[in-house]
Amino acid sequence: GEPSSDGTSLLGWELLDLSLKKGMQGGAVVGLGSAPIVWLVSGRRFALYHEVLPRAGCAGIAGGCFLGLAAMLMTAATSDLRDLHACVAQRREFDAERLDRWASGGAAIGA
Repeated sequence: GEPSSDGTSLLGWELLDLSLKKGMQGGAVVGLGSAPIVWLVSGRRFALYHEVLPRAGCAGIAGGCFLGLAAMLMTAATSDLRDLHACVAQRREFDAERLDRWASGGAAIGA
């Protein structure tokens, strides 16, 4: 939807984006990290790289998105609007710093 005059609609989209990105990042690590354990527990009946890793990664990403969204909904329900705006502002600063680091690193490699 279009941002409302107080910015709450835009805030909602930014919180959704934040929760999905954080959930995907954490879920991918958990999913891929648990793949070798699943492979060993399954008695190595399945190919690790061909079957177990892709499925574990996808399950981790999907589960992470779901848990990230659920966590953000619980946070949004218990936090006031000022805290939510501060959370989004902090995320913007972090993203800007991360982009600056990648740009500086790329410039250093290209030089």
